[in-house]
Amino acid sequence: MDSQKDPEIQRLYQLNKHQLSDLLFMEEELRFLKSILNKYFSTIVNDVYLNRIPLISSELTQLGMVKSNVVKDILLHQQNLESGNNDILKKSTHFLKIESDRIEYEIRDIHKCFRNIKKEIFTIYKNSSAKCREEKNS
Repeated sequence: MDSQKDPEIQRLYQLNKHQLSDLLFMEEELRFLKSILNKYFSTIVNDVYLNRIPLISSELTQLGMVKSNVVKDILLHQQNLESGNNDILKKSTHFLKIESDRIEYEIRDIHKCFRNIKKEIFTIYKNSSAKCREEKNS
């Protein structure tokens, strides 16, 4: 990033790098949760939740696809931010700010959806493991 560029563009560039890092970490979390779900949950959950496991797995896959599209948007935005001074005149700082805001809203939606999926997974685990303990103690 050229140090002579507008401070707002530099700020947007740093935000962009953080967003990309955040989504790349989320990719690892998605993979981890999906593998746990597929490997272990089918053996510990009770019948009440058994049908939810494939649906949650599908939701994780869909979320992963949305995340991948947002990563592409972030990389394109990063190219716009890194472009030379002449190109910046074509793309005003205002446009770059709007683009950054749109990406930020999409990331918030992804995180909200991901939190809901994780909450459901933890609820299923908690309820199923409690039922397993009750059955062992009986």
